[in-house]
Amino acid sequence: MDLAQLKTKRILFTFTIMVIIAAAVFHINTVINYLLAFIELFNPFFVGLAIAYFFNVFMVIVEKRIKNRFGKYRRLVSFGVTLTLLVLIVTFVLFNVVPNMVQSIRELVESFKGLDATINSLVGSNQGWLAGFDIQIPELDFDFDTILATLQNNYQLLLGGLSSYATRAIGGLSTFFIGLFFSIYLILYKEKLVYQTRRVLYALVEEKRVDGILEVASLANRTFKNFITGQCLEALILGLMFALSMTLLKLPYAMLVGSLVSVMALIPIVGAFISFLIGFFLILIVDFNQALLFAGLYLVLQQIEGNLIYPNVVGSSVGLPSIWTFASVVVGGSLFGVVGMFVMIPLVSVGYTLFKKHIDKRHSSLGIDARKFYGGQAVAAAVDDGDDDGI
Repeated sequence: MDLAQLKTKRILFTFTIMVIIAAAVFHINTVINYLLAFIELFNPFFVGLAIAYFFNVFMVIVEKRIKNRFGKYRRLVSFGVTLTLLVLIVTFVLFNVVPNMVQSIRELVESFKGLDATINSLVGSNQGWLAGFDIQIPELDFDFDTILATLQNNYQLLLGGLSSYATRAIGGLSTFFIGLFFSIYLILYKEKLVYQTRRVLYALVEEKRVDGILEVASLANRTFKNFITGQCLEALILGLMFALSMTLLKLPYAMLVGSLVSVMALIPIVGAFISFLIGFFLILIVDFNQALLFAGLYLVLQQIEGNLIYPNVVGSSVGLPSIWTFASVVVGGSLFGVVGMFVMIPLVSVGYTLFKKHIDKRHSSLGIDARKFYGGQAVAAAVDDGDDDGI
């Protein structure tokens, strides 16, 4: 092939790509719909991959403990032990936490029944003060019999909504169980799948590029694994601290709030604020002074968590400065909701680490002294000790 033919092919290839991009831009809604349909088609496999990865993080810990005691059955034994532990945790939640939560919700409903009388009494005692501002507040009357009758009269509308939710729930359950069976296959045959993937990559891609891809994959795996184990352990410790301390202080909804704090702690930054608002509101309905006590307790335990538990349990496993952690949570939550908040931090951490390595390599190749970055200040000791937290 001569040079003219090569240039012609390149021009035609570039023109074709530009036409495809232009068509996609002008029909962006159609393209997005097709992409969403494609993602939904493979959604069970994505779910299975997520379940397998999460399960494998804890199964590897079990495998390291049993070592080579069971020979070729080590994988099966570690899978069974991990599955048993997860079933025991779920069983504990169902038979201990859930009944307490149901009881707490019943108490909450009972307290709502007397809420109108409390508000009316409060308004009545301050009616003279409110009259000076020409404020008239109507008397509240929560008639639960009327509310129930209204719901019965609109049962068809309610049934339609429930039918829609039931259809979505059945679809979600089917997706989950298909993903679950797929995840079991991934877990039991992960070495074989890794071998096949490596074989295909080295056959189709340049060896140097494959080495780079595998290095990035290894970094991502370590970051996600450390983040998952650290967040789960931290959430468990924090939930137990709240449940025990609230029980000792005889605050209401101790088990409910402790469980809520433990679950919400899995959502970085935002979860703590959400659990505080819900817990404070629940206790406020019962007693104002106890709500203030809960607020003080929350501040104390959050300080302990932020200064002692998080640094020692999670530590620097993610290796992401606080400003980028906050930005990751905001962007991830805006794009993908709660899942995005959880996933975006280790994802950004991987990119941050790779970018930092690239910058360090460039500085080394150019022979730039790190002391220049501080404007000539005497920071040699800090640089030599590796205290620099930025890029």
